[in-house]
Amino acid sequence: MRLNLTIDHLHLDGFDLTLYERRQLQQSIQHHLQQRFAQADAATFTAQARPQVDAGEFEHDSSGNITQLGQQIADSVYRSVTS
Repeated sequence: MRLNLTIDHLHLDGFDLTLYERRQLQQSIQHHLQQRFAQADAATFTAQARPQVDAGEFEHDSSGNITQLGQQIADSVYRSVTS
């Protein structure tokens, strides 16, 4: 199975991140999405392009780290893509 996932734009309200933190966040999201999709069953996916995915809302502790935030975002995106 081959899966191509492109995220052109990620809109996050309420986050004031430095350039370094944004890069960390991008790497964390990519890493966690790769893990989630690698572990998934092929029957989980529908073969369709989606112009937009609403990953919903979640609470994040502002004192939390960027890796945890990336995992939360990746999990939300994964759930919305596979539902």
